[in-house]
Amino acid sequence: MFLLLFLFMSYVSFANPLDEAIHRFEKEYKYYSYIMKVSDGTVLKYFYAKPGYVRMDIIEPFKGATLVYDPNTNKVFVRPFKNIKSLILKLSPDNPMIKSSKGHRIDESDILTLLNTVKELRDKGEMIVEDRGSCYYMDVKGGRGFMVRGNIARFVLILEKGSFFPKYVASYDKDGGLIEEVSFEDISINVGFSKGIFMIR
Repeated sequence: MFLLLFLFMSYVSFANPLDEAIHRFEKEYKYYSYIMKVSDGTVLKYFYAKPGYVRMDIIEPFKGATLVYDPNTNKVFVRPFKNIKSLILKLSPDNPMIKSSKGHRIDESDILTLLNTVKELRDKGEMIVEDRGSCYYMDVKGGRGFMVRGNIARFVLILEKGSFFPKYVASYDKDGGLIEEVSFEDISINVGFSKGIFMIR
């Protein structure tokens, strides 16, 4: 009986790593940080705290720039130059000056938003899951031309087993062309910084 229960629970965990990851970010992970490397050459240190505070310290290509999103004001405070403390811009999250090359917004940059976008595609298509020892590999495709975020028809996602934190994500268009690749390194969950880092003004 206990063996059957263990096998069943193992199957559920294996079959639904995306759902488990969403659960972790909704219920357990209050704040986290990591270094993000993007295929367009962007490298940054990212900090997140509920209910939606975001800080990005740019490493490449504009080293020293800092962006902080405050969900209470729905504004982004930008310090373009590390050595000029007094120069701080106050911008809307949809300002084209601070969107990524793919149109991503800082107020929609958290991991839960990413996972829910992948889930939206999965729910209208299919998902293949592989247990690769230390991680879960997932290939998610929309069905019948269904796309998310305008032109994303497929995601490849790698989740770290145990934490269910993404290690890698790639997005593709309907023709199979790569849109973007992102890797996550030096991940820290619920430890390592205080909310004071979200104040640069």
